[in-house]
Amino acid sequence: MSQNNLDNNNNNNNNNNNNNNNNNNNNNNNLNNKIGTYFVAESIDGGGKGTIIDGIKEQYISQGKTVLDVRDMWQEQDDSETGTILTRLYGTNNVIPYYDHLKQEVGKLDLLVVCEPTWANVGLKIRNKIIHEIEGKDFSAADTAEAYALDRQELLLNLVLPAIYDNVDVGSERNVCSSITYQSTMDSAILGVNQVLDYPGNVLAMKNSPDLYMICKISAATAMKRLAMREKKDEAKFEKLDFLGLLQEKYESEWLKDMLEQNGSMVAYVNTDEPKTVEDSIFQSVHILDTYKLNKI
Repeated sequence: MSQNNLDNNNNNNNNNNNNNNNNNNNNNNNLNNKIGTYFVAESIDGGGKGTIIDGIKEQYISQGKTVLDVRDMWQEQDDSETGTILTRLYGTNNVIPYYDHLKQEVGKLDLLVVCEPTWANVGLKIRNKIIHEIEGKDFSAADTAEAYALDRQELLLNLVLPAIYDNVDVGSERNVCSSITYQSTMDSAILGVNQVLDYPGNVLAMKNSPDLYMICKISAATAMKRLAMREKKDEAKFEKLDFLGLLQEKYESEWLKDMLEQNGSMVAYVNTDEPKTVEDSIFQSVHILDTYKLNKI
């Protein structure tokens, strides 16, 4: 991605970093306080990560817990007199909100749900431009990695880290693990794993690793079949059988598991392939998370 394309976003991120200095200092001062569980679902496209997060979210709700799904907030239509939470706070849904602002609006949370890429700022550009093949505007692996890292950095600073240190659980579709697998596969000769991890947003993510990764085990063929059945088709350039096959190999590789575990995360695998049902995968995911949290206490 060219520097000109990112100037405004970099300026915004610099402002966000300045605005978050106090929050980060507070986080550092509260490291001994009880903190929430940060869990991430990872998969190839069509692999089931969203299903896992949705299923866990419903489990929290069924237990009477307070859940805020920022994924829904980003796509919420402003068709009421009072507007959406984001439009009331910022005048637009195209923003990664600050956790403290959301807490003032909705009160104490038990679970915050997010996704990568986000649906705001750089994340929205990733979704609308970078992951699609646009004639005359092809984005390199480095462009893509830079954009994801910028989006990730803002999400972590604004939402994820402040929530965790306020004893709120955070569930996310994707994290830096996606950049490790996807961007290094796009052009491994130019952009390897080490280069991907050099971007500041990814450095921040690795320093604040999830407690738990749930990685979906699924064949590329099954994932492609599910993508074809979706009513809304993304037509993303990543949704190719050969590419998804290479990605799945990385997701199930020992070196990736070792890297994530050595960085402080627990890694678990969820079977989302046929003949497993959605209910099977959700049950397994909920059990994994419950077991992790029980052992964490």
